[in-house]
Amino acid sequence: MFSPALNEADIFRVHDWRNDVTTIGHCPASMVSDATNGMVAKPWPAQLNKLVWEGKHDAIFSVGQGEAVNPFRNSLRSSPRSAPLSAPLNASLIASLVASLIAVVPHEVMGMANFNKNLFVGVGGVEAINLSHFIGAVYGMEKMMGKATNPLRAILNYASENFLQEKLPLYYILTVMGKNDVSGELEMRGLFFGDDIHCYLDACKLSLTCNFTMLNEPLKKVVVYLDEDEFHSTWLGNKAIYRTRMAIADGGELIVIGPGVKKFGEDDECDVLIRKYGYVGTPAIMKHMEEQEELKTNLSVVAHLIHGSSEGR
Repeated sequence: MFSPALNEADIFRVHDWRNDVTTIGHCPASMVSDATNGMVAKPWPAQLNKLVWEGKHDAIFSVGQGEAVNPFRNSLRSSPRSAPLSAPLNASLIASLVASLIAVVPHEVMGMANFNKNLFVGVGGVEAINLSHFIGAVYGMEKMMGKATNPLRAILNYASENFLQEKLPLYYILTVMGKNDVSGELEMRGLFFGDDIHCYLDACKLSLTCNFTMLNEPLKKVVVYLDEDEFHSTWLGNKAIYRTRMAIADGGELIVIGPGVKKFGEDDECDVLIRKYGYVGTPAIMKHMEEQEELKTNLSVVAHLIHGSSEGR
């Protein structure tokens, strides 16, 4: 509960993905090499915003005769599908809780969005974000989309199991949204709560039934409108490409109407690089990366350029 004396600046923090992070562990280079077909063979850093990670030191519940445990986690361990707060708490409760509230939807980089992506990418560091985007791009969006199990997700799951589980008072609250068949309005189809991967996998199963439209044949022309209040850059606006490219026929046409799109990268440094190299197809982009240090150190831009290219289709 927030004090009325607190203003917005006291409650909300801006995540500085370049500076305000800490590395809590590394996933093996062998996993990264497998995920990128040998293109990258270095450990993937599991990174979090310092405030999220360092807050874990306050996550101690004093129960009974001074035994320090987390009753939320204990109750979940005994009953993973329901979590009654059954442990006897006393007045010396001094815990903080990390709650990740997010919707599960299809995603071009992760296959299915969110779960631990909301931590390791949402409030992760530039090195981890860049490498994860690159892994997803070179593995291939068409092989990722709609799949909860893939090489990149395996890397993030490894980080969760080895660096987060039992070390951070973290719980996921995942929603699945879908359109009402009558009104056309979005409505909640599912709500999943838990502290491990099971709630995510259950949400993914439901999302596959709510958030995919299967077609009998490829489309020759698609028109996408990007809401001007949400989409201000191609960094986000290229979802018009990601979410239709598997449905459009070779030689088809995609028309994107984006009245709010005024730049390429949400980040100024990314914007400069996107303008410089452009959406010129994977072979050319990979060649630029091999030759240009500024791309080697900004792999998320490389991934974005790959995802946004038509590849001659």
